[in-house]
Amino acid sequence: MKLKSILLIFLLFGLTKSVVAQSDYLKFKPYKPYTWMIGVGWSFVDNDGRSHSHFLDLKGAWLMHPYPSHILVDRYLKHGYSLELSASYNQINGRKMVNEAYPTGMMFSADFTSRYSFYKFLQPTKWFDPYLGIGVGFSSVNTGSTASYFTGNGVVGMNFWIKQFGIRLQGTIKFGLVSSIYYNNTNYLHYTATLLYKFKPKSKKDNSFQQPKHKWATKKPGKYKGRSK
Repeated sequence: MKLKSILLIFLLFGLTKSVVAQSDYLKFKPYKPYTWMIGVGWSFVDNDGRSHSHFLDLKGAWLMHPYPSHILVDRYLKHGYSLELSASYNQINGRKMVNEAYPTGMMFSADFTSRYSFYKFLQPTKWFDPYLGIGVGFSSVNTGSTASYFTGNGVVGMNFWIKQFGIRLQGTIKFGLVSSIYYNNTNYLHYTATLLYKFKPKSKKDNSFQQPKHKWATKKPGKYKGRSK
């Protein structure tokens, strides 16, 4: 019993020391990895209408192009939160299933997302940046007739960084904000692979150690103005 108590004390001490160390790390090294981030990449849409099967039917259902069809701009706020605006384009060519049919036309979407990054909890690892997000979007599908609607989005993804350059892999589930949210043909899955560039914040030089505590100590002695004899 005594041995278990000693081990428990050492375990609690180790956890406390780890938490304090992480707190000090974040205190002296503020977490602000970037100010703005931009990206260009590829859009993949799975909108075949088969809601509970064939999630990875790339050949039969995923709308994709060899050229870039996705752009984004992201603004970092603080404490791991950022806001992002993105847009994507996909061509419906009649060879991929869309809502259990094979139409032709085009699809456009624009999304506004609030993201939370877990990057700071993984320090000092700097290359891996997983995140979650929620947001709203607008989708427009034209296959002879145009259907436009708003969506509620759930986002999961990860960034892989090499200094200021990165690669993002992201998956988004989109629910059409219509009368029956879960069972309708406006819901679809949207995947993106994006090349990223982030603008780092300007470093502020801290010269507080060079500042004298007492200004009078550095004043140059002036000329003595006394009465002339």
